[in-house]
Amino acid sequence: MAALPILSSVEIRVLGALSEKEMTTPEYYPMTVNAVRVACNQKSNRHPVVEYSDEEVLSALDGLRAKDLAKVVVQTGSRTKKYIHRFREALHLNRQEQAVITLLCLRGPQTIGELRGRSERMVTFEDLGETLRVVEDLAAAGRIPAPLVTFLERVPGQKEQRVLHLLAGDVEEAAAYYPETQPSVSPGAAPEESGELRQRIEDLEERVARLEAILKELGG
Repeated sequence: MAALPILSSVEIRVLGALSEKEMTTPEYYPMTVNAVRVACNQKSNRHPVVEYSDEEVLSALDGLRAKDLAKVVVQTGSRTKKYIHRFREALHLNRQEQAVITLLCLRGPQTIGELRGRSERMVTFEDLGETLRVVEDLAAAGRIPAPLVTFLERVPGQKEQRVLHLLAGDVEEAAAYYPETQPSVSPGAAPEESGELRQRIEDLEERVARLEAILKELGG
């Protein structure tokens, strides 16, 4: 790929959803348009939460195909079109880099600690130092076809820098895709307890969403 493609917000979410499911639930991959829509619209592990239609998702898939970031596959014995991403090949990513970009596509700007913690179902980072090195490689000026992430300046009230992907263009364009507010910890809850509970809820919501997608396909 000679240059870094500029993606729309829907294309970014669709690409992130395809990549996430390939890494975390390969048994449900490749994916139908309906399965991609459900993955995009799930309320867990997404920021912001969206409500895309099948038409919007299909249009985004067509856009990603035109940019050589996705392709259609037809599996033996099935007439249903399914889709796979070409994320890793097109952008020259290893698995750790893929996990980082995937999380940034699905949840917006995040700290190094958040990226490490949220990537556990995809890859293993030994520590924060290894996570930082991977992010720095993605941000390197000499990266081919171009730097894929950048570090945002700290804003008042933030202790750590956040990382932003650049698939939407420059920093201002990319940052505009994501509302600044993030879910907060309930008052009085210990951070580790709140985080564990939230993750359990998110995992259950994701399982329900996958089952709903399967049932819809079987019924259709």
